Amino acid sequence: MDSDRSSKDGSSIMQEHFGSPTDIRPLLDSSVLWEALDYWEALPAVNGLPGRSDIDPMKIPRLLPTTFLVDIEENGDFRYRLAGTMVEDRYQVGAIKGLTPRDLMGDAAENVLGPYRRVRDEGVMFYREATLDWFHQARRFVRYKVLLMPLGDGDGRVDMIIGVHHFIAG
Repeated sequence: MDSDRSSKDGSSIMQEHFGSPTDIRPLLDSSVLWEALDYWEALPAVNGLPGRSDIDPMKIPRLLPTTFLVDIEENGDFRYRLAGTMVEDRYQVGAIKGLTPRDLMGDAAENVLGPYRRVRDEGVMFYREATLDWFHQARRFVRYKVLLMPLGDGDGRVDMIIGVHHFIAG
C-alpha cells in the first residue's frame, strides 16, 4: 500500500492510497465503494484484470450515478467514455463523454492524471478522500471519496479505468 498524500494542513486532499484490493479494502468506510470493489473482484479476470466487456450495468444500478469510465488511448492519453449523472452534477462540468481531463480541468487535471497514470502503468487501484476545492473553489464543500479500478485488454495491459465516487456533502 502506498499513501502519497495525507493532508494535515487543511488542503483539499485528505488521503490517497495506491495498492491491491487487499491494501485498499481496509481503508473503505463507504458501502458504495465496498459494493464497487466487491463487484470488480467478482468479475472474471484475464491475465489478472477484468475487462470492460465483463461489466454488466444491470448488476450495479446503485453505482451508476456515481460511476465513470476512462479510456486509455493508444498514445497513453485518457479520455472519458462516460460519467454518471451525479458525477457531472457534482463537478458542474456538463457532459464529459469524449473529453480529456485537460479539456475539463485545465491545469488542475494533474490532480487526476497522476493517479490515472499509475493505475494504467502499474495495474493498481487508487483510493482518494478529498474535497473538490482543488478543481472548483465554489465546490469546496463537496467532500468525496473515489475508487479507481483498472480494466484490462486481455493481454495484461490496462486499457480502461472504472471509477466510482461516494459524495458526502453538496
